[in-house]
Amino acid sequence: MKQVMDEKVESYKSRIDQLNSLKKEFKDEGIKQVCLTDPEAKSMKNNGKYEVCYNMQAVVDNKYKFLVNFEIVNDINDQSQLSNMVTKTRSIFSDQKITALADTGYFNMSEILGRAFKNRCVWSFSHSIVLY
Repeated sequence: MKQVMDEKVESYKSRIDQLNSLKKEFKDEGIKQVCLTDPEAKSMKNNGKYEVCYNMQAVVDNKYKFLVNFEIVNDINDQSQLSNMVTKTRSIFSDQKITALADTGYFNMSEILGRAFKNRCVWSFSHSIVLY
């Protein structure tokens, strides 16, 4: 029994040393979070609790509800994704007028103003963008 306990204590000490080494490495590299099983995933707040996951962005056709475009990102919020998805959608429907609707989670005034002039967008208070 003592041998089993000693082996467990040694394995825990080894694991602690390994984790302390990773902690130092991440601190030196400026990494603030890591998932050891999926290094590209991030800790994100989802329904009031934190989970290790991804953030999916999707563009859907209003008439037929077809998935037009999507992207998996690891940004913890949507605020920098609106112009990215609008630009990709414009490249798909380059010959058509597009109306993009987004919820308030995408609201980022500096991105809206910066992209509005570039993409000839009109931003309304209902959070819709009309592209010409």
